[in-house]
Amino acid sequence: MVSMALHALLHVLPLMTTVSVNVETFGALHDGQHDDTDAIQKAIDSLPDGGLVLLPAGRYNVSSSIRVRQDYLILRGEGRATVLMTDNAPVVNSSGANPGADLAVVEFSASHGGLEDCTIQISGNASRIRNGLRVGPDLYTVSDEQKKSNYVMNNYNQFRNLYIAGALNAIEMECGPSINGGDSGCWYNAFYTVLIEYSDRGIWLRGSRWRGRSGVNRNQFYSVRIGQAMN
Repeated sequence: MVSMALHALLHVLPLMTTVSVNVETFGALHDGQHDDTDAIQKAIDSLPDGGLVLLPAGRYNVSSSIRVRQDYLILRGEGRATVLMTDNAPVVNSSGANPGADLAVVEFSASHGGLEDCTIQISGNASRIRNGLRVGPDLYTVSDEQKKSNYVMNNYNQFRNLYIAGALNAIEMECGPSINGGDSGCWYNAFYTVLIEYSDRGIWLRGSRWRGRSGVNRNQFYSVRIGQAMN
């Protein structure tokens, strides 16, 4: 029988061994003036096997999508004091496999990760054009090997303590194509304590543009409020 002390240690050990990086190390200034997109993306890409990316309090100017493609990666801010802000409306690549992906401020194309303790603020030219958070496949960079392994799963992510304002779709969720007859779903993602305001649409469970056999289902929403100036 496992002792209580050992049982507690087994629960704490994953937290102790999680690799973490701070976006400041990669050049993020979070002053609301400089473009911090590349710095944040470099911090994310430095953890190919997942880990924790820390976003200290401040205003991060984001000009294009911040993309999470690897599993087990968490972006964590310091609550409302960490603001991912944009007034930039990027040009949509209509010829790509996933047109419109660049419209999201944060795009999760992976599983078992998440976004925590952040504000996503869209304003100016980007207001009502860009999406806040997108959970769905990013097929621009999928290799043949990745296709064979059902790369486009977007499952079991957790999104906590978020404030999203000024978006076309505050949260957009979409499954990908069926690959080799297998499912490609967007399942079992959980949202805790999310406030959405001043956006055209709160949550969009989008039908797959690839007409795969799976759908957006079994996702869970706890304490999610959609208010102020919404359709």
